[in-house]
Amino acid sequence: MPTHARRTSRLTELLRRVAFEVSAQAAHRLLKHFQIVASGDTLLRVIRQTTLVWSGCPRIIGVDDWALKKGRRYGTVLVDLEQHRPVDLLLERTSAVVAEWLQQHEGIEIVTRDRSTEYATGITTGAPQAMQVADRWHLLLNLRQMLDRFLSAIYPRLRQLSFSPEQVTLLSQQRNAFRRTQSEQIAAQTSRDKRIAQYEQIQHLRQAGYNISQIAALLGHQWETVRKYFEATSFPEHKGR
Repeated sequence: MPTHARRTSRLTELLRRVAFEVSAQAAHRLLKHFQIVASGDTLLRVIRQTTLVWSGCPRIIGVDDWALKKGRRYGTVLVDLEQHRPVDLLLERTSAVVAEWLQQHEGIEIVTRDRSTEYATGITTGAPQAMQVADRWHLLLNLRQMLDRFLSAIYPRLRQLSFSPEQVTLLSQQRNAFRRTQSEQIAAQTSRDKRIAQYEQIQHLRQAGYNISQIAALLGHQWETVRKYFEATSFPEHKGR
């Protein structure tokens, strides 16, 4: 037990293990069931006082961005994929910063990344011997985005398809079961007019040369909302049944 300490080394090690497993705040709630009182701030101090053992240069790393201020400023996180732990945090996500970090850490064989050309350039410059792999999560994300864009583009044509008499009867029954009041119809039309104006404004800025992040910052909209209207080939109507 350290000098002047108010808890034993064994208790401190127990707090450290639980805090690392489930986070400080969750550990605070969990430990109360074992009659151990430790605040979230105490558990955070235990975590910060822990010396992490560095096992040398990683062989396989993952590169991705992380938000210092979402939608405005991003950095780069590098993760050792064999030990499943972060290696470093960079305050920028430029190719120059990534290349400089890789040049200082030789022996990297494989790098997984998103589809960013900025990261691709940085990895090619900083670690030309490394194999670059597009990670599974980003591949599935890109697939979902492309499928969403494709379905949004063909939706007007899907609505023009002919239906059998049985399908027409079923659709009419569903619509009659949830008939909207006049005030709801007015509110829906007002909302649609607002979205059309938003779509036209974003398309105008896209044609003027602005990118998605710039438009989001300029208009004060969510990045995902701007991306949906930015990439649409026509106004994306709300999908009906």
